[in-house]
Amino acid sequence: MRDGLLARRAWPAIAIASALIVAGHTATFLIAARSAGVTAPLSQMLPLALLVMLAAALPNVGGWGPREGVTAWAFAAAGLGASVGVATAVVYGVMVLVASLPGAAVLVAAELRVPARLQGVPDA
Repeated sequence: MRDGLLARRAWPAIAIASALIVAGHTATFLIAARSAGVTAPLSQMLPLALLVMLAAALPNVGGWGPREGVTAWAFAAAGLGASVGVATAVVYGVMVLVASLPGAAVLVAAELRVPARLQGVPDA
């Protein structure tokens, strides 16, 4: 831990990687907003997207959580409408879920191979 994450030489790489991840999620959110019918300019959408990304880091309950609530509130406060905010949050959630499906397929494929190894059957 001390030689990895806490080492001063690792901080720039961690900061750059974190910034790229936030930028990717923000871009995905902006695409979701356009898909949900939002026509507001980027100068208005970017602060909303960053606020929503901050709220998305909080835990949720039953699949609906801070991301949807904050998106509805922020869009309403910006004059875009709470319903459009919720629609954007749902589209964003669907996009992120679909983007993660290849990883789920890899996990399922790995799980299907484990029993064969336990039975002494060589991998194909």
